Amino acid sequence: MMKIPKTYDEAKKWIRPIFIIMIILPIVLIFFAINMRKNSLPELFKAPSFDLINQNEKQFSSKTLAGKYWAVNFFFTKCTSVCPMQISKLKNFKDKYPDIELEFISITVDPQYDNPKRLKEYIQEMSIIEERWNFLTGEESDIRNVIVNGFKSGMDEVENDGLFDIAHANYLLLIDKENYVRAIVRFDEKNFEQKLISLYQNIFN
Repeated sequence: MMKIPKTYDEAKKWIRPIFIIMIILPIVLIFFAINMRKNSLPELFKAPSFDLINQNEKQFSSKTLAGKYWAVNFFFTKCTSVCPMQISKLKNFKDKYPDIELEFISITVDPQYDNPKRLKEYIQEMSIIEERWNFLTGEESDIRNVIVNGFKSGMDEVENDGLFDIAHANYLLLIDKENYVRAIVRFDEKNFEQKLISLYQNIFN
């Protein structure tokens, strides 16, 4: 049976801890609510390791991205369908939010044609600022392994030089500092830019 305090001094001993709990408990609940909201999206899968070549003819390893927030898409420079839209949306996002610490990785699905020199030309044609944005190529077997097995995305066979529409994913994958894919955003979604910045703010901060 709970003992009822008989004096003022005894009552103070009860009131003080109750008062402290009443102050601390809401703070703790708010803290957990904020962190649950920020981490509400699941870890979809681990991003793959890779070792490819960028537009500057330098080896670019996934180790370079350790401890960073990054996003990856798939494209090719001869593409006349979804690729220009993809790259333009990413460029507009970077131009609008230049201080966001989000690395962009664009991997070609046509490595036979898209060598580093061609990637560099493409970057210049699209007026892209290269800071925090690497365009990657490499051996076709390595590219296919990274995209299909690693990122679990589709990639059509390049049958001949006349094939200008290689089937590939039309979305952006967002990866956190622990190298987990946390979200996938389709480029043809409405309010793509707003969704991307919202995901960045809620997952990565």
